[in-house]
Amino acid sequence: MNSSRNLEKYSSSVANYADFLPTFAHRRNEAFPLSEEGQTLAAFSANIKEKIAQMKGTVRANIHPGDRVKIVLKKDQKTGLLTEGVVQDILTSAPKHHRGIKVRLEDGQIGRVQEILE
Repeated sequence: MNSSRNLEKYSSSVANYADFLPTFAHRRNEAFPLSEEGQTLAAFSANIKEKIAQMKGTVRANIHPGDRVKIVLKKDQKTGLLTEGVVQDILTSAPKHHRGIKVRLEDGQIGRVQEILE
């Protein structure tokens, strides 16, 4: 009995909270402008995802020989320790890799790119 009363309280508080949300929050399938330029939520989200992929080093096209990067070596995968260096060669042939593009640094170390430094 007590749990059903809590559920009713929770349901009513959610309903009350929903009254304060803007109307577009209830229309997930409709595009609405986020800015004066008219950028939609879908476009904004895609732009953010692309920037994150570029920073994380999961896209081969964003990595070039001579770029300064942080990689995780095979021996450091469990700890996540990052090694900084300059890319000599790109070893991954695929256009994307979910764990990071594999590269060889100028000092000979091989690992997957976790971050591209500016």
